[in-house]
Amino acid sequence: MLVAHHSAARFEAEERGLGDVLARFPEPDSDQLDVLTLIDMSTSPKGRRISVQERLAEILERYPDDDPVHRAVSRSVHTPTSQRAGSGMPLLRQRRGLGRCPRSVGP
Repeated sequence: MLVAHHSAARFEAEERGLGDVLARFPEPDSDQLDVLTLIDMSTSPKGRRISVQERLAEILERYPDDDPVHRAVSRSVHTPTSQRAGSGMPLLRQRRGLGRCPRSVGP
């Protein structure tokens, strides 16, 4: 299931001692994971389009330093997938014919 591997899910599962549970779900291919991460990391909790840097700051501000989510996101920002999301992955979007990311659908 693709959503099981959302941004930083592997790190969060490790932080919570649930790595074995996450391992039950097949890992998506790298292109799927890149797209999922880009979408997750460029969408605010209210569904607005934001930069990856804004999203990371929002997550780290919302969760205290000792929270598993805060620790997981802090650990995940140096992974290749997160770094590609931070660049907007223009080559991936071009290659997949995705064009530009849609604007927010909500107010």
